[in-house]
Amino acid sequence: KDVSPKDWLSVGLTDKYVLKIGHYARRMEYIIPRTNSHAHNAAVIAAEMTEAIFLRISTLREPKTTKQVKQRALVDLFKHLKQQGYSSMKWSVPSNIRDPHEMLQLPVPSLDNTSCWDKFAPSTLEKAESYFYRCQVEITRLRFEISMFGSQYMSQREMALMQGYSEYILFMICQKRCMIANMIESVSNIESLIQSFDDVGDSMPRGQQKLCDVTMSFERSLLSLIERLRQVVLFIKESSSLVEGDTACGQVHDTVAIFTSLASVLEENYQQCAGKMPVISARI
Repeated sequence: KDVSPKDWLSVGLTDKYVLKIGHYARRMEYIIPRTNSHAHNAAVIAAEMTEAIFLRISTLREPKTTKQVKQRALVDLFKHLKQQGYSSMKWSVPSNIRDPHEMLQLPVPSLDNTSCWDKFAPSTLEKAESYFYRCQVEITRLRFEISMFGSQYMSQREMALMQGYSEYILFMICQKRCMIANMIESVSNIESLIQSFDDVGDSMPRGQQKLCDVTMSFERSLLSLIERLRQVVLFIKESSSLVEGDTACGQVHDTVAIFTSLASVLEENYQQCAGKMPVISARI
């Protein structure tokens, strides 16, 4: 729901950008186009280029296609890839792209259960991941065939060009995959923030700045208490050697266990706010 400036003022937030956040959101919807954008145009070019390549391949598979025609098609493909900005140079991609162990360290896009995603997003992402893994398998096989067998139809230069373009395309796919992973994480964070602000009038107490200061004071006191408990435990342990008798030693050990448990419970069951705003009712 829309949050009015009065709602923000009622909880102590007076920043001019926060007060006009609704206006900025509507401006963004107007400025950012949905159909006439660089991303949309690039998708159209990629679709047309892919369709043309597969159409050309289907004609080259005909029985009467000569070797000269196939070589010409390969030259045209290399030329068109270069015109579109692709590079076949070995130095144009990082060496990590050739190391399977490095590739496994790339972030994996994964959708969470937030309601902001389109119903087709999971299946689309699954298809994209399948395509990425297929590309890895194909380029690994291409590298192996070039290094071990070569080709009786292609020259060394043409094979080097094919491997160079393939690695550059895989590099771009890896970039897009990492961007998708970062975008999903950013959208999830934004969705979480929006949900926290959704019921600002009910869930956010007034006087945020004062409440934040009180919370920080409480957390400093809590940390001090935990440290003092641990110092008491250390003091008791050091003094236990002065205690005689099994009963007294048992009581000392029980006391150490109780104080250690209390310190651990206080430390583990409270998530530090560290002065972050807003401080909502659930947080208190």
